[in-house]
Amino acid sequence: MYIYTVQAMPGQKAKFEGDTSIKYQIKRVNTSIPDKGKGRTEIIRTNLEYDAATAMIQNFNSMEGKSQIIRDEEAERKKAVEYLSSDNSFRSSQRINTSQRSRDMSRNKQQDESNQEPKQEDRSTEPVEGKTDDQTSLPLYLRGTSEGNKGDTQDEKDEMGE
Repeated sequence: MYIYTVQAMPGQKAKFEGDTSIKYQIKRVNTSIPDKGKGRTEIIRTNLEYDAATAMIQNFNSMEGKSQIIRDEEAERKKAVEYLSSDNSFRSSQRINTSQRSRDMSRNKQQDESNQEPKQEDRSTEPVEGKTDDQTSLPLYLRGTSEGNKGDTQDEKDEMGE
């Protein structure tokens, strides 16, 4: 955006604002460039009467206002397009995620069904070969090792102490 100003031509001094005995120039400042940037200020018209210079500035300001409105409308349009495209991509990703989720759920359900223990009626009631009743009644940590069946460890300690 630009800011327009009227200044007396170099070497001339106005005795009052609107002095018609001198010539004027129009300067504009580009506000989109940082303060320390070069090329921020430029002279765009020189050797103008005061009335002509102020009329030009009014015209420039009205045109600047119209172009600012156009820039704002364009920015709003871009935001709407970006929102709609992001919303559409979000919706399509939701559809993809939903279909993926349903496929995963059906796959998991199939796996769960295949991994389930056989039902009670499918179990055989016959004992497994090699099992004896004394082995099944012992807890796992007390069942036979390479040394054979071990008894109660407390009894062994008592025998050593006696």
